[in-house]
Amino acid sequence: MYKSPEVGLDEGSIGGTVIVKTRKPLDLPAHKIAGSALAQYSEVSSETDPQLSVMYKYKNEQENFDALLSLIRQERNLRRDGIEAWSWIDRNITTTAGDTYSNVYSPGGGGSAMFTQERVRTGYTLALQYRPTDELDISFNALDFTLDADNTHQNFLWQPSNVYARGGHLSDYHVINNVLAYGAYTQVPADNPSSQPFNTAMEAIWRDTAIATTSNTLTATWQRGLWQAQYQLGMSRGSGGTREDHTTQFSTNTAFCVDTRQRQNITAEYEVAATDAQQWLLSDIRNDALDAEDEQWYTQIDITRAVDHSVINKIELGIKARDHQRSFTRRRSIGGDYTGLAGDLGWRLSQFSAPFPEHYLRHIGSSDTLKRYAYADTQALARQYRSIDFHQYEERPSRFEINERSLAGYTQLQVGADTWQGNLGVRLVATEQQAEAYAGPVHSGRTQSGRTHSVANASTVQLGQWQQSRRRYWDFFT
Repeated sequence: MYKSPEVGLDEGSIGGTVIVKTRKPLDLPAHKIAGSALAQYSEVSSETDPQLSVMYKYKNEQENFDALLSLIRQERNLRRDGIEAWSWIDRNITTTAGDTYSNVYSPGGGGSAMFTQERVRTGYTLALQYRPTDELDISFNALDFTLDADNTHQNFLWQPSNVYARGGHLSDYHVINNVLAYGAYTQVPADNPSSQPFNTAMEAIWRDTAIATTSNTLTATWQRGLWQAQYQLGMSRGSGGTREDHTTQFSTNTAFCVDTRQRQNITAEYEVAATDAQQWLLSDIRNDALDAEDEQWYTQIDITRAVDHSVINKIELGIKARDHQRSFTRRRSIGGDYTGLAGDLGWRLSQFSAPFPEHYLRHIGSSDTLKRYAYADTQALARQYRSIDFHQYEERPSRFEINERSLAGYTQLQVGADTWQGNLGVRLVATEQQAEAYAGPVHSGRTQSGRTHSVANASTVQLGQWQQSRRRYWDFFT
């Protein structure tokens, strides 16, 4: 690990540089096989998950070619229980008596949330090494890993931001040091300007998520006497995202109160019972997606000559060319709120009820904490989603493509004696960057949950033009 930069290392590191040197196949015994099998138990999810790995080593009779292959598969079932409050900002609040208070630090929402995830990680590593002579060593290293991380998230929400925005008020409150520690909230008028006759919701989200990592490196090292030359050709790629990001909100219009005065606890009570699934009506339905990719190709030549000198130990020089590309795309669905698709479907949470998981919020909160509510069957919802023709658009403010090409050259002296060592060198880098993205007006809309998203309706989808920016510059390091 290099804590301080050196001219022989790639520029751009913030905290340090770690170079991982894996074992070379020719350094290991021939024809070796090894494996492991593990099991891990998670107390919250009550699941026992396996992890399997195997490694095989091959060496030819001439003992100048080796191959090392390893395979791994790991499964994990995770669950996270929690109570939360978010969007704390200074707000102007109004009571039913008509009193208004300015800049009271208060929450925009929160709830009792449960997150579950099933992780399946599979991958392999491959190392090939060929040493035809004592002077030449050729190696190839490959790595490929994928992670499927499908997950669900269900949250029984309380949403003061909806109350404020839709004409509701505080019917009771307790402010401590200008912080709204307790609030009782009214219903909102059915004919409020938002056309959303609800003030809070139960949200069910499930995502189809996967990421992949690939790395391939070909290295040839030649050494004769005091000289060593190394040539590298490599690529790395990371890609993935959320192929399907489904959101379903079931809402109602109910008086509720939220108490945050207890340490490490939030209690919420609803006039409409949290377990009465029939009272919660579909208010928003979405099917979104995002995808990202990061890829780099590089070629590099490093030449080293050892020096028999009292102070100068080694002379190093090299050149490296890199081509790095990154892109990001997000797709959003539109028209899914109560005035559109959700209202047309008219679903109720009772149509998709599922048994509530056991031991929720165990050792968290108190007996007054909301620990049981109407829970959704996301598999049943997913089956219904397949028959819905969602209207998606590309979220232009999030879309970008970046390409960076660089050519770097360096020379360095390694110096030192018995009690000290150091280096002196220079590095010159020429960089060309090209960035592409949409530019132009951007509208901001607000979802049923009160969270901000970028394009609010179909009329804003066409705003912005795809533009390109390019620059070239030099960097000089010593």
